Amino acid sequence: MAKNRYDQAYESFKSLSNSKLIDIGDRYYDKEVMDSALICYTIVSRRYDTHMPHEDKKLSAYAYMRLGNIHYIMYNYVQAQDMYLQSLEVCKECDLDSIIPRVYNNLGNIYSSFNDFKKAENYYKQAYKNSQTIADSSLSKIILNNLIGVYCNLNDNKTLKYYLNLSDQTLKDSNNDYFNISAKGVWNLNEGNYPTSIRYQKRALHLADSLHLDPLYECSALTNISDAFMNMQRYDSAECYLLKCADIAVENRLLDMQINIYRELSYVYNIQNKADKFLHYTKLYQNINDSIKGMRGYRSIKNVEFLFEMNQIDKQITAMRMEQLLKDARYANQQLILLIVCITLAMITLFLILTYRQKHQLQRSYKDIFKRNQEIVESDKQAKQRDLKYKEEIKKKDESIAQLQQQIAELSIDNVDDPELPANVEPKPNGDPPQKYQGSSLSKEQKEQLLQAINEVMDNTLEFCNVDFTLEKMAYLTNSKTKYVSQIINEVYGKNFNRFVNEYRIKEARSRLMNTETYGNYTVKAIAQSVGFKSNTNFNQLFKELTGITPSMYQDMAQG
Repeated sequence: MAKNRYDQAYESFKSLSNSKLIDIGDRYYDKEVMDSALICYTIVSRRYDTHMPHEDKKLSAYAYMRLGNIHYIMYNYVQAQDMYLQSLEVCKECDLDSIIPRVYNNLGNIYSSFNDFKKAENYYKQAYKNSQTIADSSLSKIILNNLIGVYCNLNDNKTLKYYLNLSDQTLKDSNNDYFNISAKGVWNLNEGNYPTSIRYQKRALHLADSLHLDPLYECSALTNISDAFMNMQRYDSAECYLLKCADIAVENRLLDMQINIYRELSYVYNIQNKADKFLHYTKLYQNINDSIKGMRGYRSIKNVEFLFEMNQIDKQITAMRMEQLLKDARYANQQLILLIVCITLAMITLFLILTYRQKHQLQRSYKDIFKRNQEIVESDKQAKQRDLKYKEEIKKKDESIAQLQQQIAELSIDNVDDPELPANVEPKPNGDPPQKYQGSSLSKEQKEQLLQAINEVMDNTLEFCNVDFTLEKMAYLTNSKTKYVSQIINEVYGKNFNRFVNEYRIKEARSRLMNTETYGNYTVKAIAQSVGFKSNTNFNQLFKELTGITPSMYQDMAQG
């Protein structure tokens, strides 16, 4: 049934934030509902992670400290020490100065419970040293009182005096501080100033009553007064104060105090030779001692049961924490994968956009190039037409001039007896062409005539579209020699014969690709062959070099 109750508590708490759990845990702690408080603090402590926010780390350290307090109250000192040490580890790792002195003080309390006051002294000193850095006067006062208590138990009057003076300097009204007054009484007791010690302890007794302190403090003052009277060998007075202390201890069920008082009373009555009272209190001492052992055994059993239940809850919380960590890790991996996918998609999208824009710009550039080529083709066409027109006009004028010269010649024959021709009339050629390009070089006039002949072949015929159009063929058509043809082409155009011819072929191919009516059904390869290219690869390379786009793109744009 208890397990079900703890399970229900855990289920209701596990989804709450750390700050909310600490708040609920503190309320349970103040009401002394320690099992529910322990569940709240355990959940917070198990959530600790080195990467969590600083405020959550502080709450985890606080939770560990509170867990230590609960185990301390339940007399589970080993577990309490473990919780305090874990709290201290978190505090040091995260520089949580506000919690460190409290943890050191609590560790000192554990060793004080075992009367190991030297060990307790070390922890209290650490606590007091660290408390000075956080300016918490109330905490410093508690730690200072614990140090004073340690030196009272160690009978170290020199150090006790030092801390009493420090307490006087720290406290605003040391005369109304129970611990300060009681410690001064102990110091005087150790110094042998018994009357002074009694006055201080009576003052402490009055403060415990007026300030409504725990009855344990009244008992402490009464036993200190009794000790002073016993040192003065005033056993009746010692007996009186011990009996008062016994009444308070019995009324408030302070068993540990009762056993000490009954032992002291047995000692007093033994000195006074009061056998009946000695036996009575000796028996009470033994009964209380047995009762305490029984209660400690019962308490130990209850603590074992409580610890078992809490360990089960702790295991469950740890398992849930591990499950949550795995979920967080999977979620983080999923987020990382999603981020990578998003980045990849973004990069692909950006790449596609850039590719599209580049392609669009490229297509626009190709269209501009095509348009420019169209203009060039049209310009070449118009230039040829003008050239033909001019040649036709020149031919007609030459014919008119020849007729006029013929008429002049006939008139001259009729009017002049001299058979010689007029000086301004050129003799007719004898029908055989003059022998050209004799010698190793051409004259300027011969070069111009040969250039004109070459251009005539290239501009007004399609001889170059034949696959077998060679330098020898050109020399034959121009009635010249191959070396002169090659010389003129190289000097005038700065090219070799093949390059010169292939550029004309590309011009013709460009025109044919534009002529969709006649060559619309031709493939690029067929066009290349029709203008004299044997290799389609060479045609494609040279076409792109001269026009800026491939022949297939050129054809698509022409047909589009």
